[in-house]
Amino acid sequence: MTLLAKSAGSDGKPEYLLDHTMAVVRMARDLCDRLPLPLEARIELRGQLELAAALHDVGKAAPGFQRVLLGEQHDWHGWRHEALSAGFASALKCAVPEEVTFAVLFHHKEIPGDTPRGMFFFSDQPEGWPRMLREWRESETLAREFWSQVCREIGRAECMDVNEVAHVNLGRGWLSDSPTSPGGQVNSIALEKRYDASRLRGLLISADHLASAHQELPAMVETGEFRMKYTPRPFQCKAGCTVGHAIMRAPTGSGKTEAAMLWAAANQVENGRLFYVLPFTAAINAMHTRLCDSFPTKRESVGVLHGRASHHLYSQMLLDYPNDPHRAQAEAKARARLAHEMYHPVRVCTPHQVLRHALHVACRIWHLWK
Repeated sequence: MTLLAKSAGSDGKPEYLLDHTMAVVRMARDLCDRLPLPLEARIELRGQLELAAALHDVGKAAPGFQRVLLGEQHDWHGWRHEALSAGFASALKCAVPEEVTFAVLFHHKEIPGDTPRGMFFFSDQPEGWPRMLREWRESETLAREFWSQVCREIGRAECMDVNEVAHVNLGRGWLSDSPTSPGGQVNSIALEKRYDASRLRGLLISADHLASAHQELPAMVETGEFRMKYTPRPFQCKAGCTVGHAIMRAPTGSGKTEAAMLWAAANQVENGRLFYVLPFTAAINAMHTRLCDSFPTKRESVGVLHGRASHHLYSQMLLDYPNDPHRAQAEAKARARLAHEMYHPVRVCTPHQVLRHALHVACRIWHLWK
């Protein structure tokens, strides 16, 4: 039996678990290589993220989950494959960091907050976890073969050894009905590791989403590649020589955009992203078009992010698919979704879009670990 990761799509072809896992691993590596971090930090993070990506869907080897994908079974009793994936991680003889287990366990579900509900709703099914483990025994051999192949593909032979099936388990601290209660495994993650655990989870989610969409990351953008149509004016040159924060005040049409791009070029770090923030939708759409034209060989690297972005992108896609409006619509929606992922090195958006994600993450971490 060949393990599946996803059921057959519109083309009638299913996606195999090994193919999906390796696609997520490759995307995880690419994301790590493009982070604005020192090389040593990227290498360390890449090792953890690679392991999390390799482990994240092992639980799909469970027979019940496979039967659902094959259409032989309606549902899987509300059980979560990522719980088995995390349990499998705990059974590896190589030490799996708890940050990796955390990322694997929560790469689909939200990090639990203050509400006293079970992470996996085992309060409604007290026998759910033991039943999952009993079912897992039916697929243990197949899962081990799959894991051995994954380890060979990623060059992690030290992780191939797995303890007996009895050790494929998770502590009740991870699966507690009150995950934020004192002594819960989530709360026991050391304070200095909590940011790393949350970052690892976010990267795994992005890698999974982008690999599932069969995307390749676009080229990175050096802001210095921005094309000016005239010789820079004195205030623009001054902006281009300013390192650090700057406030500029100038009338409409004086060249603030060029000055901003020159300033960005002077301040961009390795793998640094550019967020061009504007208050109004019309201005954002116009700036997106302008920046696409300013980086003509890297148009795919420039994204637009606001509530009606797909409408703006649809007009652009009609130029690429003039005789196929349905294809243009599908492409516009797909590109609008990509702007929510770690995809575009350059994004034009509203202040709300930046604050929304930053404050949402801060609030979740605060409620979880206050």
